[in-house]
Amino acid sequence: MEAYLVQEGSTIDYTPTSAVECGEILDIGGKAAVAQSPIAANALGSVSVDGIFAVACATGVTFALGEKVYWDISGSTAINFGSVDAGDFYLGLCTETKTTALIVYVDLNASLRRGLQYVNVAASSAHTNTTTEALFDKTFTIPANTLRAGDVLRVRYQGIATATNSTDTLTIKLYFGGLTGTAILAGTATDVENNNIFAGDATIVLRTVGSSGTFVAYGVHTDVPAASGTAQNDITEITASTAIDTTAAIVIGVGADWSVANASDSARLDILTVEKL
Repeated sequence: MEAYLVQEGSTIDYTPTSAVECGEILDIGGKAAVAQSPIAANALGSVSVDGIFAVACATGVTFALGEKVYWDISGSTAINFGSVDAGDFYLGLCTETKTTALIVYVDLNASLRRGLQYVNVAASSAHTNTTTEALFDKTFTIPANTLRAGDVLRVRYQGIATATNSTDTLTIKLYFGGLTGTAILAGTATDVENNNIFAGDATIVLRTVGSSGTFVAYGVHTDVPAASGTAQNDITEITASTAIDTTAAIVIGVGADWSVANASDSARLDILTVEKL
């Protein structure tokens, strides 16, 4: 048995082309499922698509609470993202830290559900004393092969320039796909003052998925960071149909870039939320 039920969730009807064993883990159209009883080939049965499951795992593999868990189809075991090969697929999120046990508890398909997907519970580390653009260390990663055509994502963020130097400028951008992806909200280099804030609100719509997937986006952001918490100069931006590989993990994050490397230049990200509508 590859998995057994710990906390019940939703089920769907399923007709396999080959016989399925009780507890077998399946990939049904990009969504993980677990058979709760044997199903004969070409016979209608029922499989679970959410709930908490104890999933077979190798002794040496560890998972942190909330870490994404994947399924190794060749080894029939739970694996980390770094071990994923072709054909392996996303299972869900780890619900209890796993060290040496032979099972890992998984909230099946957790990242595929609608609603809030991510919120940072602490401010980011400071981006300071560098001219190299980098994402703040509070980001959200969408697991590979979990987006569907028609999915709508809403991303909101807010941060602050806690310290500034002379006329040094700060540029803030919201990225879909990490720094090598697309800046869907792109601020301009601005001579910021102490306690200026920056903020943005973007909507992303998946048009198609796969290695040659596409998306469109629009949103509003503070082009010039605003003093004393008052939003100013809201700029609306749109992103026309743009390529995105949904078969790979996709990072959503906010990038920061100072014009001068000075220890007196410092900014942090206070809020990042990602919703699936």
